[in-house]
Amino acid sequence: MPPKFKRHLNDDDVTGSVKSERRNLLEDDSDEEEDFFLRGPSGPRFGPRNEKIKHVQNQVDEVIDVMQENITKVIERGERLDELQDKSDKSHHGFGCCYRFVSDYQ
Repeated sequence: MPPKFKRHLNDDDVTGSVKSERRNLLEDDSDEEEDFFLRGPSGPRFGPRNEKIKHVQNQVDEVIDVMQENITKVIERGERLDELQDKSDKSHHGFGCCYRFVSDYQ
């Protein structure tokens, strides 16, 4: 049967539990799962996974760089197309004037 919880604790219960908790926490008989949460992951156990993550992160960084370059090129291409369109419009208007001038002259 589980122990019953006391509603009112006396000072001996509180100070005694603190000492026993400290003793249990500071002893070296803890298992690996407790060590993981107290100290964090150990190096050799998680080494290959970290290398894979670094490799994938490097690939992602390369893809991001390529995408940024492509976006820059698309923007520059759009600007050049706008310039060509402006030149085309100007030359079209210029040829229209020349065509009217030649037809009026004949």
